Amino acid sequence: MRRYLWFFLPVSLLWLALSVHSASSQGIMRSNGLGLRFSFWNMPDQHGQFNFSTGAEGSTVEISGIGTWLNFYSRAHRNWFLEMNLGVVGTLNTRTGQAGDNVTVSAIIPFLFGLRNYLFASRFTGSFQPYATLGGGPYWTTSVIVKNNTAEGLVFGNADQTLGWYAGGGMNLLLRSWFSLDFDVKYHHVKFNQVQDNSGFEFGLGFSLIWGRKPELFHVQQARLIVRDIYPAYFPFYRTYPVALVTVKNLTGHRIELGLQSRLEGFSSAPANSLNLNLKPGEVRDIPVKILLGHRWLQVRRRKLAILHIQLKSGTQKKDIS
Repeated sequence: MRRYLWFFLPVSLLWLALSVHSASSQGIMRSNGLGLRFSFWNMPDQHGQFNFSTGAEGSTVEISGIGTWLNFYSRAHRNWFLEMNLGVVGTLNTRTGQAGDNVTVSAIIPFLFGLRNYLFASRFTGSFQPYATLGGGPYWTTSVIVKNNTAEGLVFGNADQTLGWYAGGGMNLLLRSWFSLDFDVKYHHVKFNQVQDNSGFEFGLGFSLIWGRKPELFHVQQARLIVRDIYPAYFPFYRTYPVALVTVKNLTGHRIELGLQSRLEGFSSAPANSLNLNLKPGEVRDIPVKILLGHRWLQVRRRKLAILHIQLKSGTQKKDIS
């Protein structure tokens, strides 16, 4: 039953992610995240992960591979992130019988650093964001064994440390631009000695708080004036003829819609809006800038300085040019 549960959980999350409607800007990861994660580590040297049994000779309780993690990630470059993981994965084994009680408590404490790449962030703008991850670092292990099968009782302790690595993948389901549900699967290669081999797959589920800037969707390469002197006599002419050109490049791997708004400070009757432009991945395009002049412009009798304000917008990202 537990095997089916671990299969059903990622499938359910995948279905939920694909069914969530989100704006195109919501699927863009912010630059930093801090998460809390709960995990199950399937270690080969553990005979039973969840085992509760009673009998004539006594009772046994075995719980192993249950962990809690704190993870932090920060953007290094566009879809590449640096990540840090600190966790505690514990094991509890108790045996109670007529001969006495034995209790074994052990823990693995990994402190890991790695790289994370959001594979389709530049092509897919939905709330479902899959990623691949790879890293490594020190793993500490400690254990305490208490035996009460003698009149005095015995306590044994052990500690060890080794270097290991992990590799895997996961997904973030962005419910808000600042909050996500997280699921991942990792393989840890950890071998403390010839006897204790803890290598195995780990399944995690948690959430993250996200903050910081989003990556740029577009870049303004240049803005240049076509008309430097505007005359009242040509008042109707400026409604259809561009006064400037703005060169914009799409930085993403998917199409974006780009809107442009312009006004001449003190003289425009209303902002002039360009129709939303559809830019292909990596496309560079010159966008004409037009203005709407009010009747105040007709009252100008001498040469005056006028400032042209331009605003470009795609999703929630805006850039202003003056």
